[in-house]
Amino acid sequence: MYSSEEYRVIDGVLDTLEAGANQLEQGQPVRPEFFLTTTDFIRGSADGCHHKKEEGVLFKYMEKQGMPVEGLLIGVTLAEHEMGRQYTRPPHSAAQDLQAGDPTARPRTIQNSRGYVALLRQHIKQRR
Repeated sequence: MYSSEEYRVIDGVLDTLEAGANQLEQGQPVRPEFFLTTTDFIRGSADGCHHKKEEGVLFKYMEKQGMPVEGLLIGVTLAEHEMGRQYTRPPHSAAQDLQAGDPTARPRTIQNSRGYVALLRQHIKQRR
């Protein structure tokens, strides 16, 4: 339910998030606000708009047409949406910890940012 333009924007944000994680891993300075802003954008765009359209409109329609919610398409997509929600929470939390100077936040921010990028790219690839 995303347009090609929406996918391009999300792809660009994912590229930027991945680059930020790479820079952080290489010891380059990356403002914690970058990760906070990026995860807020992803939450608002991917989860707040796109996933809500699928879950609130498309899947309800498909269910009314006889497709089971537990079925392959809807069930897998719902599981991916929840995984995405779980992946956006930790980088946001880690970025808050990074902002507070917590030395354990750097690897958590890198790992969770990359995990979310991989998950969302796979999700988008399957829907194109």
